[in-house]
Amino acid sequence: MSDKKMIFRRTVTAPFLVLICYLAMTLSSFIDPGELSTGGNIYLSVIVLQMLIFLIPGIIYCKLRGEETKRRLCIRSIGPRKFAFSLFAFIATLTGSALIKLGLYAVGYSSTSYTLYENYVPTNSGGFGTIIYVLVALAILPAITEEFVFRGIVLQEYRAAGVSRSSSLIISALLFSMIHFNLAQLPVYFFGGLMFGAVFMVTNSIVAAVLVHLLNNAMSLFFEPQLLLLITRTNSTVFVLFTFAVIFLLFLILAIHEAEVITYDRGEEGEEPPFPPVSRKNKAAFKEKLLEAVLSPTFLLCIAAFFAVTFGIKRS
Repeated sequence: MSDKKMIFRRTVTAPFLVLICYLAMTLSSFIDPGELSTGGNIYLSVIVLQMLIFLIPGIIYCKLRGEETKRRLCIRSIGPRKFAFSLFAFIATLTGSALIKLGLYAVGYSSTSYTLYENYVPTNSGGFGTIIYVLVALAILPAITEEFVFRGIVLQEYRAAGVSRSSSLIISALLFSMIHFNLAQLPVYFFGGLMFGAVFMVTNSIVAAVLVHLLNNAMSLFFEPQLLLLITRTNSTVFVLFTFAVIFLLFLILAIHEAEVITYDRGEEGEEPPFPPVSRKNKAAFKEKLLEAVLSPTFLLCIAAFFAVTFGIKRS
């Protein structure tokens, strides 16, 4: 009975942490960027916002949950093999996201939003100092704080609750995608969440997930306008689509190959594979835990908050 209570508590507390992040993110949207930049550097203000939205709630959560939760963060260095896999996964993520954006544009959806903090992105590139600030505030720190919460804590909490690894990956990716509060771009963020989570689980290191995430953020920050220009040029759409599709498939195959080698090496060292086969005996248990997770009141509140903010505050 005590184990069941612990499992239920994790499926409630993990999405509750995300709900707190949703609330903080929503409140931050009411802040005028001009007010943040008054009397100081706007990027320093954005850094403080990220700490308040993700880092501090995550640290408090880990403190309350104990040492076991901290250990599951998997703060480990990565060797050459895992580094190569991470780079292949990054290129697959980048080109896969571009393909999804092309598809969304084809059905009438396009957006220039590429970060949670797009309101604070400068209209001009500025000098070298500004570029460094942009990288730290809008690429590096978001990758660290978001991976800390959504992969290091949320994904791992669902796994510890008895939810299957694939289901934990999907749920954490969905919660990650919803915090952007952009229904039209939800598939892009969901795909990104899946890729970041897969990198985390294959490498068993949050460092690898942060690396892929920050590279993806940096490319989106500086090259999103060029991608949008390519997408909106109808005479080049087919060529762009073909190019991205070829690159995506090539690097996805390379990433899968490296993942297989990493999985084999982990098996040789006595570690469990990232996605072990599910026996018939475990399938029923996994289904029960998955149902428990998706019917959790705090998980349902996260979904309600996403739609309330997306169709309410965003349109007001």
